[in-house]
Amino acid sequence: MSTVRKYSDDVPPYLRERPKFFATHCIKRLASASCLIATVTDTADDIFTVPASDDTDKSYTVRMHSVLDADAPSCECVDWQRHFLPCKHMMAVISSLGEDGWRRLPEQYRALPQFNIDQTLTNNDMTSTDTPQVTARSSEPIEPSSDAESTVSQWQSRVRQAMTVIMNYTYMVSDVNFLQASHKLLSTQVLNYKNHVDKSLSAARFRRHRCLKHRKSIRGSKLHRRLTAIRQRHRRRQLRRKTCAKGIHLIGNGYNFS
Repeated sequence: MSTVRKYSDDVPPYLRERPKFFATHCIKRLASASCLIATVTDTADDIFTVPASDDTDKSYTVRMHSVLDADAPSCECVDWQRHFLPCKHMMAVISSLGEDGWRRLPEQYRALPQFNIDQTLTNNDMTSTDTPQVTARSSEPIEPSSDAESTVSQWQSRVRQAMTVIMNYTYMVSDVNFLQASHKLLSTQVLNYKNHVDKSLSAARFRRHRCLKHRKSIRGSKLHRRLTAIRQRHRRRQLRRKTCAKGIHLIGNGYNFS
């Protein structure tokens, strides 16, 4: 990774060449950990006490080898119990130990795949001499690439967004002279757009819009028929309830009085 982008001097060496989620998690806690480095107390062999970052008298115990599992560190804070990743208290302990801080953690914990990048994927030789060299010939026509099409669509979208912003601002402008001048300017822009219209694109857009409109009308007619049938069944049920309550039974399209 260092061959692609240079690391900042603020990033400790043990956080370089690490997966992004792990490095980001630790870097977010470095600022808080730097304020706690001077308060770290070595109480026993690989057991440290770090006070809370606030003004309370509470402190947390950081163990390089936890009581339950000697191959994993531990801390009493909520952050460690939630993520099982180095918290600000553990980062403060690691920073206070200098270059040897990261190596003081259990080897099995440091070797977890989540903390390390697969070197077989990153150490590819990008300057291989086996790659054939391709030379362009000026006599051959160059086909338009998809990048040009995407650039056109991007600028079309930006222009539409700018027009939408202008339209929203028109509701909040009360200067008549400014509005008249804007209208004259926009009228000129409308003529410019008409002169730059690609007729092939406009015809294709018209056909597509007409096709979509036709499909929507088909869907609408089907939905209308379904809703009509549902309303008819609902009215017939209501009619049956009313007639049955009066002792009149509906048979087919006729009535039977009981």
